[in-house]
Amino acid sequence: MGLSRWLHRWIGLALVVYLGWMGGSGVLLNHPGLISGISVPEWMVPPQYRIADWSRGALRSLVPVEGREGRFVAAGRLGVWLSDDGGRSFAELNEGLGSLYRRNAQQVLSLTGDSGPVLLAATRGGLFQREEDDVGWRRVPLGDKRPVVKVVGVGDRLLAFTDSGVFASPAPPADLEFSLVALTRASTTSEVSMIDALFNLHSGEAWGLPGQLVYDLVGVVLVVLSVSALVTWLYRKTRHRLGRARLRIRGAVRGLVRYHLDLGIWSAVFLLVIGVSGMFMRPPLLVLAAGETIPRWAYPGLTPRNPWYHRIQNATYDAAGDRLLIQANDGVWEGPPGLDGAFRRINLPAPIFAMGATVFEARADGSLDVGSFAGLYRVDPAQKTTDLLAAGLVEGRSRMRPGRHLVTGFVRLPTGESVVTTHRQGVLDLNGAGAGDRLSMPDLEGASAGMPLWNFLFELHNGRIFRDLIGPSYVLIVPLGGFLLVLLTLTGVWDWMVPKWRRWRRARPGG
Repeated sequence: MGLSRWLHRWIGLALVVYLGWMGGSGVLLNHPGLISGISVPEWMVPPQYRIADWSRGALRSLVPVEGREGRFVAAGRLGVWLSDDGGRSFAELNEGLGSLYRRNAQQVLSLTGDSGPVLLAATRGGLFQREEDDVGWRRVPLGDKRPVVKVVGVGDRLLAFTDSGVFASPAPPADLEFSLVALTRASTTSEVSMIDALFNLHSGEAWGLPGQLVYDLVGVVLVVLSVSALVTWLYRKTRHRLGRARLRIRGAVRGLVRYHLDLGIWSAVFLLVIGVSGMFMRPPLLVLAAGETIPRWAYPGLTPRNPWYHRIQNATYDAAGDRLLIQANDGVWEGPPGLDGAFRRINLPAPIFAMGATVFEARADGSLDVGSFAGLYRVDPAQKTTDLLAAGLVEGRSRMRPGRHLVTGFVRLPTGESVVTTHRQGVLDLNGAGAGDRLSMPDLEGASAGMPLWNFLFELHNGRIFRDLIGPSYVLIVPLGGFLLVLLTLTGVWDWMVPKWRRWRRARPGG
């Protein structure tokens, strides 16, 4: 057996389970709507994903209910919660928000309506409204199924930002009637982020829905290739024990081998793209792509007409400067609050982790609080940046390297004290110490104690789900798997081509 065939066989067998789960999970991750109503039960959720003390984004927003002393509403990845005793206890307020996946809330607001307080929740499933006497939440029609990332009040208007655009409505007590508003840029870049290019090529999104469907097919092919390789290997190892059944099975196995070869060859280019892009989507190779761009003409995919498409991550209104600020994955943009002019990209001297700003709030004095997995910072009007968790000025920080505290929220407690919520440690004060029982989190049970299937598959697909099992080396699962997939594909193509090339040489006159 030649080296190429030996490598192909043993790499393929080593990757049977890996390629099976990568192919299957990749197909489902491409279409979250298909599985958004399914959650993984609590007993299947690894300990590292258990939520305690409002960790893992369980608390992103906390506001008092207008006109109701002692009543507060909180919002986060588990939905919306209500407290009637100043934050000492909370009860779910999720009727009508949908599944655990859809009710993941970025923000909750309390406004004054004609007959009492009006609550708004910006969730992954859209924008929802609730009055005090309502049995449950009801959807606010936006004409867009994208997740709502922020609702910003500007004068007598509300601006609802999705990840791709903005909708405007008169603010309560007027009826909410949102309509799409054009959001323009002063300039469009002639380059494409290397990170965006890699992710879009890896999922097929670079070519829209047709590209995703083709990649779905490739994902199914990966599963079929894995199963057929395993069955063929098992047959060869056990055929001497099969007796007469061996003759009946042999024909089926030969057909399986033939289909294995054909599927592998026809999907080879796509498998190489998936493998190479996967290698650069996790550290350490991700660092090489961070901050890099490629010319738009060199990008092999389609570029959306909307320059904001899938880019908006947060927004705020700076009343002191009378400006609207939008934090997108390609920078921070400044524009008029009336949305009647173009937005220009500005330099904000605060690091924002690649996943986006989890805190992005303008203060009355014109300073800006900016929080993300890179930490929590305050930028004053003179552009001086202070690290709020380290009590000092900011030095160089990388948007690809998380900070000591992975900030998910910055909220004011009923006592008037401001605390930080973090991904791992939960609620902390500004000295980095635990906040004790100043904000009690209820015990989770039922669906709230589980995990959306999409998130579970995403953690499986990127290898992070194995962190508790193998430690920091989990980051090598995806790049190593991508490298081996590339090697597996190249050796398969080589083994297919060499016999054909030899037959062609022999068939040549004088060959």
